[in-house]
Amino acid sequence: MDVSEPDKIAPEPPPPCPPSVPQALWDRVPERRRREALEDAAKNLRRAIHPEDSVLAFLERIGVAVPAAPTAAPPAHFGRPNTKPWER
Repeated sequence: MDVSEPDKIAPEPPPPCPPSVPQALWDRVPERRRREALEDAAKNLRRAIHPEDSVLAFLERIGVAVPAAPTAAPPAHFGRPNTKPWER
């Protein structure tokens, strides 16, 4: 391929999903900003911040809604008065 012909140069593909980031989370990052997110995660990794946390923070910073963590139901005894079995 002749480099002197700029029209023939293929555009750089977006970076792939980092192995430690869930694919569902990476899919929420806009394609045009994935390189920026990856560089941000690499910089934060040097400060011992996990790449998944970096991508979450990046999404919050650019204003993309992050899915909320599913909440578990409270335990069965939650909210009942604290009574002793012999007082029932």
